[in-house]
Amino acid sequence: MEKKAHRPTLKTIAQQVGITANTVSLALRGSPLVADQTRMRVLEAAKQLGYVQDLQASSLRKGQSKIIALVFGDISNPLYTIKMKKLEDIFRKEGYQILIFNSEEADDPQREYEVMRTAISRKIDGMVCTPSQHGRESLDLLAQYGVPCVLVGRYLEDTREDCVVWDNVNGAEKATQFLLDHGCKCPIYVASNPDHISSERDRLAGFTSQMRLNGYTEQQIQQQCVFLRGESIEHALSQVEVPFDGVFAYRDQQAWEIATIVSPHIKIIGFDNVQSILKLPFSLPSIGADLDLEAQWVAELLLKRIKDPARPTEKRILPTFLVER
Repeated sequence: MEKKAHRPTLKTIAQQVGITANTVSLALRGSPLVADQTRMRVLEAAKQLGYVQDLQASSLRKGQSKIIALVFGDISNPLYTIKMKKLEDIFRKEGYQILIFNSEEADDPQREYEVMRTAISRKIDGMVCTPSQHGRESLDLLAQYGVPCVLVGRYLEDTREDCVVWDNVNGAEKATQFLLDHGCKCPIYVASNPDHISSERDRLAGFTSQMRLNGYTEQQIQQQCVFLRGESIEHALSQVEVPFDGVFAYRDQQAWEIATIVSPHIKIIGFDNVQSILKLPFSLPSIGADLDLEAQWVAELLLKRIKDPARPTEKRILPTFLVER
């Protein structure tokens, strides 16, 4: 039977370099007590031996895991993929490792709670999450265990956590006015479920207010709102009773699908501007926001909360802008 290779330890490096294991430990931590020449010898020996430092054990001795959990509702959403990458880049520069969880709250609300429990069991220092509308129990669990959390993209009516959200109302107003300015007489708003998450409710509010501002009645507006609630987009559009000539889709993914279904003469605008990053065979107007600034704000709030759990709660609203194509 082939013998199992032994993992190199501090003692292994110490024997190769000819110093004590304690000095090796200090060198790997960058201690000023170790001469630069000795530190270089230690690092070279560690590389040759294939030594991997146990950062978690070292961090736990200091009372921190140096781990941040990112809990997003649907990691197949390209916007979430972009957001997670930007957050990971920032937190890694601050010395944190990242754990990514998919809560899939749209399909299974209970999964969100179980994901939170799993994340807590990993002794995380903090969390960034997109909560479901029924996520209060999950967020209260984090508070019970003293885990700092920043909400991104969504908030709850009774939000007690720091959060960073887009100005969805204003963005929806811009999208609606864009359709009206381009000659649409009967634009419709298409969303999944406004009862589900705050961003959908806010975008509905923006569509409704802008339509009112342009003289549409409550009855007209009601007829021009389409909620999928689990149905396919194609089926939902087939049930629309008004002759719509424009579509404001809750997010870009829906807008792209709608573009393959309806007449090319119908004007379509999406929301989140992920098509500016993805390579697509066609492009549509959209509403965007500064994702780099969003990530900076989220990381800043979480790092501040980790250092000072008692600081006042902050809600930051990210401005939106129209992207014409």
